[in-house]
Amino acid sequence: MSRKIQERTLTDTAFFTQHRKKRAGKRIMAKKYAAFFDLDHTILSESTGRLYVPFALEKKYFKRTDIIFALYTRFLQRAGIISIDQSIERWVKKLKDWPSHEFESTSVEFFHEYVKPCIRPGLNTEISDHRDRGAATAILSASLDFICEPVRRFLEMDDILCTELETEDGRYTGRLKERYCYGMEKLRRAEGYCDRHGFPLADSYYYADSYADLPVLEKVKHPVCVTPSLKLRKTALSRGWKIMDYTAGGG
Repeated sequence: MSRKIQERTLTDTAFFTQHRKKRAGKRIMAKKYAAFFDLDHTILSESTGRLYVPFALEKKYFKRTDIIFALYTRFLQRAGIISIDQSIERWVKKLKDWPSHEFESTSVEFFHEYVKPCIRPGLNTEISDHRDRGAATAILSASLDFICEPVRRFLEMDDILCTELETEDGRYTGRLKERYCYGMEKLRRAEGYCDRHGFPLADSYYYADSYADLPVLEKVKHPVCVTPSLKLRKTALSRGWKIMDYTAGGG
């Protein structure tokens, strides 16, 4: 790890604590509208979950048996045996009693080594354009907060609406702070954000790639489908939604 990354990593846990408090109470002032962006396969050309596996194994956060457990749980969810919420709950329980600072303190390192190279320049441009036009820009993602936050900082975005692990006395409780930020929960978060800051959700933008993002895409005025899945592409074409296509790993 470079010295610069080491220095930023050492202060990262304090940064997270400080900015959680700021985000909890702040109101976005002098903004005209909201622009929401999904993270995996939208801002990024990759999935943060897939990127995190080799990093977590390297740091010895997980064993290979944990990865097998995660894959098996994913199989059960895709087979319809358990819901996606049950799938996430099973995985989160395995983190019970882990010190939260262990994950947060290496988040910048993970960002620089794995995530930053996957940022699509085209999406960076979209975010910058919205910021210049007076938008409140926010990541709206199922990914965890310590993964989303370094991306938010790097892209100079206003906020993150994502999945957070509940902590108590500096350790994970094995539960989520709120519901998994996916599907209808994303819509609830986006509506709450717009209500708090005085933006009509109906005037907002949302950039996303998955059919699971349909609840939000249907409610905003400007749905943008980024290299969408086949199912979402069909929906976007039938409804005349904007589609932005990027080659694998490009953008």
